Amino acid sequence: MQKQKYWLACLVLAAAVLAQGWQAGPQTNFAYWRFDGEYFPGTGKVYFLGGRLSDGGTDGSIWSFDPVAQTYADVGVDLPKPISNYDITLLRDDYDLAAGDTYGLYIVGGRLGVSPNNTTDTVQVYYPVSNRARVLPTDAWPARVGGVPPVGHACAAYGNKMYVYGGFNGTTWEVTSAAWLFDPLAPAGSKWTQLRSMSKGRTYRLCAVVDSFVYAVGGDTAYNSALYAQAQCERMNALDTAAGWSPIQSLPGIAGESRAFGFDGNSPYDFAGEIITAGRGLWPAESTNCYIYYTATNAWDTFPRLRQARRNHAGAFIPGDRGSNGIPGIWVWGGRQLDDQTILQTSEYVQMNLVGTAERRDARLPRLTVSPNPARGAATVRFAPVGPGPVTLAVYDVLGSPVCSATSGDGLFVVKGLAAGTYILRLEARGTNETCKLVVAR
Repeated sequence: MQKQKYWLACLVLAAAVLAQGWQAGPQTNFAYWRFDGEYFPGTGKVYFLGGRLSDGGTDGSIWSFDPVAQTYADVGVDLPKPISNYDITLLRDDYDLAAGDTYGLYIVGGRLGVSPNNTTDTVQVYYPVSNRARVLPTDAWPARVGGVPPVGHACAAYGNKMYVYGGFNGTTWEVTSAAWLFDPLAPAGSKWTQLRSMSKGRTYRLCAVVDSFVYAVGGDTAYNSALYAQAQCERMNALDTAAGWSPIQSLPGIAGESRAFGFDGNSPYDFAGEIITAGRGLWPAESTNCYIYYTATNAWDTFPRLRQARRNHAGAFIPGDRGSNGIPGIWVWGGRQLDDQTILQTSEYVQMNLVGTAERRDARLPRLTVSPNPARGAATVRFAPVGPGPVTLAVYDVLGSPVCSATSGDGLFVVKGLAAGTYILRLEARGTNETCKLVVAR
């Protein structure tokens, strides 16, 4: 009974997150677009490594954000090659152990200035501990599209390696499906490995990592000097890169030029095993639409909308247990809107909760599947227990109120008769349990 009360309390907290939606954060001291931010645990701050300005040029000024003080500061160091069109990944490289530079914020390639093909293949690193930035002296990015390094590529980190995929040529408007792997601890001259290409060539894909999977969400195709947002999504298992990319459920709506946030299945925070997208680029316009993806059921649902429509913005997850002012929380900063006429200096965040270890998923839990999800009418729920014995299914609404329950000897249930909405399913067998969301559509 005590465990059930705790679990219901966690459901109420998650429902409160969704009900509260996005909240306004402090205004930045810079106006960047086509840039990114990344949280660095060593200092407890988020860093932005320059970006594109309103005139199309680039600024290499590096800024930090202190989430506790809610303040921004110019760190006094510029990126060696000021760029836009980049993602940041945090990687260990043991560059200068004496100075404490064991981890750096990495960016690959990017656009150097106003010209769309003034691009670079350099790898740049900023070290927050020593406040130094450098260009990697070897191992430039090998990718080329139409003879030049592409831009609009996605970068994501898993297992201290960086996955770089997609991009396009801003003059010929060719997109690429190529994917690359970068190992910062590999010997000089051998840090890059080409992976199997994605099934679809895309630029400005939303990227996220959940457990061992690297996700490529939406993105743009390019044709005749225009970008066209897409809904197709795919993923690669970082533990089996030879298998290549495989398709997953498409987005409910087309999207590109935005941010996505992935949370491992054993995450102690809200949205474990899920991906949140923040905003929806529809070049040359933008949307406040956000979506949530449930990796366990391969299903998308809507998520509370942004306060402001934006695209080409920065995003970062800020961990912690403060429980206020966006700590912990999903954050976005800056970006642009109104057909490139307005460069934003606003920020916003979704306040999250530190749920606790009792609610973390365990890899040993029995296998749970729900199909279809979203459902129109009935949904079949299968729960494979680790041994013989009855399985109990309890259905709750998003506020944690019980809706119905049932017991099965073989772990097979048919859920029907529910009104349209989102529900929490909790299945329990032999002292183990697992939860997931079920969406019932009209």
